[in-house]
Amino acid sequence: MRTDWHLTAPATDTAEWDDLMESLGLTPSNRIPPPRPEPTPIRHGSQGGASLHQKRGETPCTACRTARNAYDRNRYAQARQAA
Repeated sequence: MRTDWHLTAPATDTAEWDDLMESLGLTPSNRIPPPRPEPTPIRHGSQGGASLHQKRGETPCTACRTARNAYDRNRYAQARQAA
């Protein structure tokens, strides 16, 4: 069995790929979806880590919550000084 087929396969654009899938009888409803990329690792103890927790619908860990609170305190203190 040949294992280097991916090195010799011609590049195809999306339209060609869709035509090929239709010719094989694979409609969008029965195609296998592409694999999802690995989730971005969280940098715990940072404001960005807290944002990523929130984006994923998770409760932030203590380190991320503390960093987010410090970030917010600093941001609001700067806004008060500017006013």
